Amino acid sequence: MKNNSIREVAKRAGVSIATVSRVINQSANVDPMKVEAVKEAMEYYKYVPNQFGRGLVKQKTEMIGVYFSYSGRSLFDNTFYLELLRGIDKAVSGEKYSLLLINENSDDDEKKQPKYIEYIYQHRIDGILLNGMSEEMAKRGELIQLIEEGYPVVYIGKQIHELGMNVYAQYEVYMKQMIEKFYKNGHRSILVFLEDKKRNLHLFEKICVQCRKEYGDIRIQTVAVGTKGQKEVIQNRLKEFIFRNHGSAVFTYDMDCAFAVINFCGQNGIKIPADISLISVEHKMNYGADLYPQVSSFYVPAKEMGYQAGKMLIECLKNGEYCGLSVKFETVYKERGSLGAARTVLNKYKN
Repeated sequence: MKNNSIREVAKRAGVSIATVSRVINQSANVDPMKVEAVKEAMEYYKYVPNQFGRGLVKQKTEMIGVYFSYSGRSLFDNTFYLELLRGIDKAVSGEKYSLLLINENSDDDEKKQPKYIEYIYQHRIDGILLNGMSEEMAKRGELIQLIEEGYPVVYIGKQIHELGMNVYAQYEVYMKQMIEKFYKNGHRSILVFLEDKKRNLHLFEKICVQCRKEYGDIRIQTVAVGTKGQKEVIQNRLKEFIFRNHGSAVFTYDMDCAFAVINFCGQNGIKIPADISLISVEHKMNYGADLYPQVSSFYVPAKEMGYQAGKMLIECLKNGEYCGLSVKFETVYKERGSLGAARTVLNKYKN
């Protein structure tokens, strides 16, 4: 049976996919006439719901899986992950469910079945929270089938399906705002440090294409930073950017990376923001205010996102109904003085 057969059933019955899913899972509060229409359409198409979604939710373990795709570093070294987990834990605290962390150690084989699918097949969890929805994940037939047949899934990332439950920090919005802020302050050359994740690199390249069309004289360099040789990568790219290319604006994907930039500047007599402007992302409230100098940043509310995602999944498990809710979080810019007007940086570097 094709993956899109549930869509055909919904179209023939004149209802939404969500209604078909509720009928499949025998949820309450579905109009009897719609139930009959769905059943007729299912019979017409010889549609048999796969036990992958419907049957698995009936075997209870009281465990919730929290899945982290490969990020190139330990999830315990990632502030976003830790804050996200704090929010999830707050949502689950006091409930009968426990959390089970599931993480990938490699992204070498994109065609390989992700670990969370194995845990679901083995009935080891009642529902799953997926962090970092990538294009590769969104295209997986197993995931779409899970969503369409009502398995309790909540994901962190941009909405990929009308039925899906997700929370999203609007990455494209705040990254474009970052470029705009630099540009309005006279910066034409920007160095952007991103976490070494294909998803972020791909999304940001789309933003760069758009900004280059809007601002013809802007130059944006992107550097992927992993765990291996992180310090050396940051230092070498800053040397080239500041002393050879006379760049004036630096963006970092988190405060640990921003701290490495501050250290480099301090060691080489570079002042922030007199010589270099710096903007970062913070996942923990006011983290940028704890650094010296303080760093202007976009606050991504990871803890709040985790809490919302956890509550959505708990409600789905309690009520047995897939709510199809998508929640967008606003990322707030915190101005702390590390963004200034562009100036030419002198070659101060000492070999």
